[in-house]
Amino acid sequence: MSFIEAYKKILQQGYTKVICRYDSVKGNYEYLPFLHAHNETWKDDLVDVLINNLLNYCYEPYEIEALYKPNISQLKKYINNAIRVRLNKKTTQEQKDGLCGELLLDLILRIENQNNKLLLCRPKYQQLGSRAELKNYDALLFREEAQNISLILGQVKTGGYNYCTSNLETDLNTKYNSTYFGDAVCYIADRRMLDCPSLALQNILRQINEIAMATDDMQTRNDKICEYIKNNHIKIEIPCLMFYEKNTLYNSTNDIILQLDKEIEKVKNYFDTKSFNISNFDYIISFYVFPAKSITELRKSLMDYKKEVLHG
Repeated sequence: MSFIEAYKKILQQGYTKVICRYDSVKGNYEYLPFLHAHNETWKDDLVDVLINNLLNYCYEPYEIEALYKPNISQLKKYINNAIRVRLNKKTTQEQKDGLCGELLLDLILRIENQNNKLLLCRPKYQQLGSRAELKNYDALLFREEAQNISLILGQVKTGGYNYCTSNLETDLNTKYNSTYFGDAVCYIADRRMLDCPSLALQNILRQINEIAMATDDMQTRNDKICEYIKNNHIKIEIPCLMFYEKNTLYNSTNDIILQLDKEIEKVKNYFDTKSFNISNFDYIISFYVFPAKSITELRKSLMDYKKEVLHG
């Protein structure tokens, strides 16, 4: 078994052990309920699978193979090195660190699309000459599935329920206009040709680059790229992860699903009354509703691991 296959197996096993997904609910948007395992080891199990996903988050598969000639027994060594050389430091305050939710959305999208051709772009999506991320999307990938192409532009909010709902609403109203969208797609198209997993996606990136080079006016460029996406029937998918603390949901094993249904209904009632201007794209918004027993504990555990790697 190759390193990449073994690595995927480790992530799948960890995901299955700790993360449960339930049937989605349809309204004006789609709502997908998630829970973590309800046992004494839930925190350690979830942190472990998120840490293991750091290698995916920081590197592309071809890079891992080229850089390390890897052996699965040294997985933690590769992860620790990724933290040192690739991971954006962001903050030293765990209550402000969004990495926990970003790793979770990245993991969910990988598991959901493991049989599809993906061009994952978020780890490369950074300001040139700095370790700071461009503040547009928390997940950005092209997917080819049964010859249909989708562009997935995700958002993550981690913290309290009110913070997650209000800030997701703001992002959906501000980060899907032609300027944000055009800048993001041009960045990806210019940098990801070599590791593109399919000819169809390569052709799309090539044509986007041609559009970008044809004009020096940024607004004209962005408008034409939006038009290209629409004319070529590329679906825009917007998964929005709400990863918030809800300790009481886990008080009784028998009531967990009932309480989760109430959370979904609350989120649905909030967002179904909203409308968003997504550059007139053909789009789907999905809210991944993931109440956790303690966001505070998860953030602290992840921050402690990073600090140990960076400072010993």
